[in-house]
Amino acid sequence: MIYFLYLKTSFKVSQIKDFYFLYYKELILANFITLIAFFLKTYRWKIIVDNLLNKKIDFLKFIYLTSLGSLLNAVGLSIIISDGIKSTILSFDDLKQDDKISKIKGILSSYGDRILGIIAASILLLFLSIFYFNFIFIILGIIGISFSFLAVKYLDFKTFTLAVIISFVSHLLDAFSTYLIFVLVLKQSISFYIWVLAHLIGSIFSVFSIFAGLGTRTIGLSYIINNVKNNFYIDIFYYLFQVFNSLISLIFFLFILLIKNILKKNYDLQ
Repeated sequence: MIYFLYLKTSFKVSQIKDFYFLYYKELILANFITLIAFFLKTYRWKIIVDNLLNKKIDFLKFIYLTSLGSLLNAVGLSIIISDGIKSTILSFDDLKQDDKISKIKGILSSYGDRILGIIAASILLLFLSIFYFNFIFIILGIIGISFSFLAVKYLDFKTFTLAVIISFVSHLLDAFSTYLIFVLVLKQSISFYIWVLAHLIGSIFSVFSIFAGLGTRTIGLSYIINNVKNNFYIDIFYYLFQVFNSLISLIFFLFILLIKNILKKNYDLQ
């Protein structure tokens, strides 16, 4: 799929570099917005694990796991679907002394996290389809919302609602960051409303990708916006944002960990 898009778009790595030097302010802003969405999704996963395992794990640990999982995912080392690797690390690390049921729940938590993201995208898609009717939107929305019955079975309603609300915000932030690239960097004209629809389609399909959603988001965007080349650029930038944000978050985790260790040593000396 990636090779097909490469041929279809005549993509060159040097073009990404040229875009960056010309529009670095816009790209930094878009990446910052994606970083906020990145932290929101990390927190969503935390509340799911806390609820499933009835065990509070430090948020910094989830930042570390999400960052590491995203970096491995970026090079195709996911397990079955995107981010599956992070929950496997969780199950063999924090849950290594726990029973097998807890380990299984830990492994399944990231898949549940992704399902909640799909549910939120589906609800938004169905709501927006009232104003922009499309039969495919209705089908995807119904399929996605049907997962709600499965999610509520394993999560209490309060946790489920909070996770979906967090997903709403993260989807809109992701859509806004890629919209900035499409409009300010690629100089295209489109309403933000239509762009959100296109982004939600791509987000739902991205679950099938093992390379941080690369390729499937292009398909989702191209379903509404008939511009494969520019949509592929969007996918590449979003992919790079995930790598950058994972590295930033990993550095943030290590920095806070260092500060904590220094403070702990000083406290022990006293």
